[in-house]
Amino acid sequence: MDSICVKKNSLIQATLATEADAIRALATSASLLAALETTAQSIHTTQGKVIVTALGKSGIIGHKIAATLASTGTPSLFMHASEANHGDLGLVQPDDLVLAISSSGETTEILSLIPRCQEKNIPVIALTNQKESTLFRLANLGVHIPIAQEACPLQLAPTVSTTTLLAVGDALAMRLQELKQKTREDFAWSHPSGSLGKKLLLKVSDMMHCEDQLPLIGEETSLNEALIVMTTKRLGVAIMIDKQKRPLGIFTDGDLRRALPEIENLHTVSMKTQINTNFLTISRESKAQEALELMRSASISVLPVLHDDKLVGVIHMHDIIKAGFS
Repeated sequence: MDSICVKKNSLIQATLATEADAIRALATSASLLAALETTAQSIHTTQGKVIVTALGKSGIIGHKIAATLASTGTPSLFMHASEANHGDLGLVQPDDLVLAISSSGETTEILSLIPRCQEKNIPVIALTNQKESTLFRLANLGVHIPIAQEACPLQLAPTVSTTTLLAVGDALAMRLQELKQKTREDFAWSHPSGSLGKKLLLKVSDMMHCEDQLPLIGEETSLNEALIVMTTKRLGVAIMIDKQKRPLGIFTDGDLRRALPEIENLHTVSMKTQINTNFLTISRESKAQEALELMRSASISVLPVLHDDKLVGVIHMHDIIKAGFS
């Protein structure tokens, strides 16, 4: 049975090995590395955006390259080569740069764009597997991506050619990110809904409960009144404040469970005798991730939020986790 599985999977193994070998070969190709460095420098000094254009399977990879460039700080758009010849060429402006992708370097739709770019002095950088191709020859800069063969047994389906192109696009984007000195904060800015964006951008003030949602009690509040506040506000805590809205202490569901066995009358017990004056707080300007880490380290689920020593909100661990933090 095992030998049958190995035989059936031999082409799977061979495909993965062939593509992995091709990428490893690119990493040691001095000519490719030099061309990519020149390309990165050219794009880095471009005043406009990068217009990535391609067709077919290369077009699918081109979409990804354009998206990766944009997300890492290099303004970029994808322009379908066929649509470019029917109006989308208007996307290209004088300060832009065109990154033209064609495995064969002979794609008619791509080649027809070259004269139009030349008329406007718009530089064209070619990514191709064929160094002797028309595209490589006509481009302002040609990047030859050498491959020995496709992984397809028929040598027809784009496999190694698209995989290596994807890797080259990633390498180019990473070098540009380095040249532009982009930081984690820059990346988060363009990915506000991603986990990193949330961790680096969302503040406590963005997620806290405030104003009418606050479970506030005064110094003269009874335990029974505090329970009503806790039940109504549904945050599992009551916070005692003074007349200047400074927090004096908190009372949690856990505090209630610990206190109940020794309490005979909820109406006669003053919260002054039950309140916990040893409590943690956080600033409204702090990051939500910081609040989550603080609560976890202290084994608590709620934090009073302060501004200028006054209570302005309450942040709950469940709200942070629900927002996608981990």
